[in-house]
Amino acid sequence: MKRYVRRLLGTLLLILTGCDRDAPLSAPPLTPGRTLTIVTLGDSLTEGIADTPGMGGYPARLERLLDGVHPGTQVVNVGRSGWTSAQLIKRQLPTAVSIKPDVALVWIGSNDLWRYYRAEQEVQDRKDYSANLDTILSTLQEARIRTFIALLDDQSKRPVARTTEVEPYTQDDRERMSRRASTYNATIADKAAQYGATTVDFYHTNIFTDPSTLAPDGNHPDPHGYDLIAQMWFDAIRPTLKP
Repeated sequence: MKRYVRRLLGTLLLILTGCDRDAPLSAPPLTPGRTLTIVTLGDSLTEGIADTPGMGGYPARLERLLDGVHPGTQVVNVGRSGWTSAQLIKRQLPTAVSIKPDVALVWIGSNDLWRYYRAEQEVQDRKDYSANLDTILSTLQEARIRTFIALLDDQSKRPVARTTEVEPYTQDDRERMSRRASTYNATIADKAAQYGATTVDFYHTNIFTDPSTLAPDGNHPDPHGYDLIAQMWFDAIRPTLKP
């Protein structure tokens, strides 16, 4: 019943606003004379949820870091909170390609693993995720966009997954989710190698378990966490830049 009501409300919202939830996002404005264009695709971790208002998550920080060594860099953020890899393909990927960036940063899978998690769909979910990565990475490769893709953290270790107040997961659920994170990362690594993308390792970090880098929700980074995330992307990208 609740699912039906949510679907009905979503339909009414589309009718009232005239928006198509499957339509590609509008391309953000680009800066004339830019020398390096980077587009960031993903979910709430890319959009910058729980960051200080106006700070722009990791993409804005990354732009400042890169501009210091490569003046004229613009980072265009098309990440949206709550989105899965399937939603990225429909709404973010066409926009990202239309921008014709030099570099694409992909960080997607948190919601595939977590919010849409169903134990009985585990095998099919991984097949779907793998197929979605094929679409994302092949599209970026065909567009000749140099691509970096994040390895996912183990979300079962995030504080929010260890309380029943927000996400009612049992210990069995968390153990299964932890295994899934490892298998998803194996898929990411395989697809990255297949399509010539570079992986950036967020699996072996403590950003999502250390209270000093987490927002009060125990799920998203705080401003310091986004500082560290931007630095990780910067460290991966910088060696590939021409002097």
